[in-house]
Amino acid sequence: YTFTLSSRQIVYLDTVDGNAWNSVIDVLQGSCPAPATVVGCSDDACGGSRSQWFGVLDAGTYYVVVDGAAAGQQGDYALTYQRSGCATATRIIGNGDYDGSTVGLLDEDWGTCGGSAGETEYWLALCAGRTVTATTCNAVTNYDSVLYFRSGSCLGTQLACNNDSTCALSARRAEVTAPLVQGLNFLRVDGYAGATGSYRVTISGL
Repeated sequence: YTFTLSSRQIVYLDTVDGNAWNSVIDVLQGSCPAPATVVGCSDDACGGSRSQWFGVLDAGTYYVVVDGAAAGQQGDYALTYQRSGCATATRIIGNGDYDGSTVGLLDEDWGTCGGSAGETEYWLALCAGRTVTATTCNAVTNYDSVLYFRSGSCLGTQLACNNDSTCALSARRAEVTAPLVQGLNFLRVDGYAGATGSYRVTISGL
């Protein structure tokens, strides 16, 4: 397979499709029929013998090879391919605290919960759907925050959002729980009615 990116983007590929034979994904650059530059590869992923690869790639043309890990490893497969232009987003690598500031950032008015201030994005790649919670209910967050989860891209389908939670610290904190999907998912930390400031967003459920 081949794809061409016109700008730096996040790319996701997997063969996590329910089949059991030992697949391999290679991502290459160069000239066909034998592009020689290996950009990335994946053999065993997601706790099994299927493959998952993701990363941030510069503009250019790339090739994807779906192969077997050894002789006799072959069969049906479904290749999932996603890409997103939100290449400046920070990757979520697991549960825990992620600190930042929205002061001076661009307002793109991202969703339906009243976010209309500078915002920042995070992304994560999942082997399977799962329910994940993000919260700014802590003493580090010092402004009226809004949280959004989206799938596929930072402008993809809105899965859930929250403006004012029932946080004991302040009603102006946010907490959102969403059923995230296999592949790329995005979290946006926003502010209500122009509010910006420092934040700590805590992720759980991964």
